[in-house]
Amino acid sequence: MDPDDYRESAALFVKLAPELTRELRALAGAGNLQQLRMLAHRLVGTVGFFDAEASDCARRLEAGIVAGRVSELPALAGALEGELAVLVRRLTDSGFRPTMEVHGERSA
Repeated sequence: MDPDDYRESAALFVKLAPELTRELRALAGAGNLQQLRMLAHRLVGTVGFFDAEASDCARRLEAGIVAGRVSELPALAGALEGELAVLVRRLTDSGFRPTMEVHGERSA
């Protein structure tokens, strides 16, 4: 991937990560398994671009939902939330901040 495209993707992910985390927490708390599974599936690919461990956490959450292991879901969602925080910190420390130009527009 072109370095500029990578920087743009990383900055966009850092910008969107807080909303993804809020959505993850809300869906897990509400027990909305269908929407939680769709979010986990989406995150497998999204975070897999940047971090294998975060992607594995999303994959485990999705698999837990599919397998009906409801008692494990809070721990799986919590692990994914933790990995998302680590990934955001790592990307931010590397200079990929949401204040960077994303898709040709300045973000606040």
